Amino acid sequence: MKKKKKTTLSVRRALNNKIILKLSIIIIIFIIVIVFFIINNHQKDNLNNNSQYYIGNLYSANQAANMLDHYTSENAVISPLNVNSTLAILYNGTDNNTNKELKKYFHSTSNEVNKQLTTKLKSFINEEKITNEYTELYEEYMQKIEDSKYHNLTSSTIKLLSTSEKRTLQELLEKINLIHDYLNNKNDLSIKYIEDYKITDDVITNEYTLESLLTKVLDDYETFSINNKIVNYHELFVSNDLDTINENYLDDLSQYNTSITHLDLTDSLNTSSYINDKIKETTDNNISRVIEPKDINSQNLMINSFYFNYEWANSISSNNVKNEEFYELNGDISQVEMMYSKESKYLENNVARGFIKDFQNGQYSYVGVLPKSEGDFTLSSLNLDSLLQSVKEEDITIGLPKYSLSSEVPIVDLLKDQNISEVFTSKANFTKITDQDFSLTKNIQATYFQIGEKGTYQSEIRVTNFESYTEEEDEKKIILNRPFCFLVINNETEDILLIGKIKTFN
Repeated sequence: MKKKKKTTLSVRRALNNKIILKLSIIIIIFIIVIVFFIINNHQKDNLNNNSQYYIGNLYSANQAANMLDHYTSENAVISPLNVNSTLAILYNGTDNNTNKELKKYFHSTSNEVNKQLTTKLKSFINEEKITNEYTELYEEYMQKIEDSKYHNLTSSTIKLLSTSEKRTLQELLEKINLIHDYLNNKNDLSIKYIEDYKITDDVITNEYTLESLLTKVLDDYETFSINNKIVNYHELFVSNDLDTINENYLDDLSQYNTSITHLDLTDSLNTSSYINDKIKETTDNNISRVIEPKDINSQNLMINSFYFNYEWANSISSNNVKNEEFYELNGDISQVEMMYSKESKYLENNVARGFIKDFQNGQYSYVGVLPKSEGDFTLSSLNLDSLLQSVKEEDITIGLPKYSLSSEVPIVDLLKDQNISEVFTSKANFTKITDQDFSLTKNIQATYFQIGEKGTYQSEIRVTNFESYTEEEDEKKIILNRPFCFLVINNETEDILLIGKIKTFN
């Protein structure tokens, strides 16, 4: 009997121990979940508090990267914001299946998209330059510098000039300086005084002094040439036969500062010339050709362009530029002009490192991104959203090559995985634009971007001895001397204005 009671007690103890063990495991798991939840929320709070960059859907860096990955050119630049505003403009004119297709892309009605996008586009700050007789004379004299090949002079070639030639050069440079000082409120001289200006003292014969004066003139003009402007351009070019356009659609277009232009689309030569001239004007003569006569084919078409022209908040000294090597994917080595500066916004995730350099007024920034692994890469593999979220204040030395690039890309090529198949075909339903037959089989985005010491301007100043730049041994460095990508971001609306890749300088 005692033995049976003892056995029952042992069973009860074993059961109690099992229950206690299970409860302990449950409690431990519960505590782990709570701790994980607290840590995760704390990290999210830190991300939200420490970062101003967007990680949403349509306007995210990852979405932008995905767009550009579909474009196979080694060097390219596109504007995701321009793509989305293009689709929004078309969305307003669609019905039935075509409308449903775009609604799936935007996840919103066209009215909601209009409110969202037009708010983003209105955020652009354009500091328009004043045009007057002084600025016109400034441009005229700078054109003389170029026409006379003075901008290519060095101390050694200046030394070969006659005294008369040195006088001509010096007078022109001093006239330009007088205009520059007037435009910067440093004198109030009349146009006539500047035009009639003559050297009264001895001519400067020292080649180094004249080279220094020339360098200053070129340097000042580069800053003057940056307009601090952003243009998000769209235009529909339609046949003269299209004579009825829905008034509501015209109202929608006005929100995007977009127009419809009627052309004789059977005259492909003059039509292509007209369109190319419009793009040339939009991009300050940087893109001269976006379409060929053979592309017209009597079809309605839409041309889009995004042009960004801004000055750095802190320009890069020409003393901090030197010729260096850029290592191509195929093993070739190119020579580039590498610009060095010290920055304070560092980025890093598990696959890439980067930096942020601000443009004038701080609303817009350039983001340089270098993959950690050497070799080829897709932009989608760099997880740019997480990289932008990793921004922290830290001193960093950057090396940024001077470059310029343009891309003319059919927008449909950037949307290959978005299930947008009908919009750019003859099957598209654009009955909200017109009751007449209407299709849009050509839709091209033309984008231009360049980087130099002053900002988005290519310097003509020659690379000098690399003197004033100093490195700290323990300072972080990101030198873009192998394939990299870049973004231009709007810090206020948290949009990706531009995204590009540089894989070769050959």
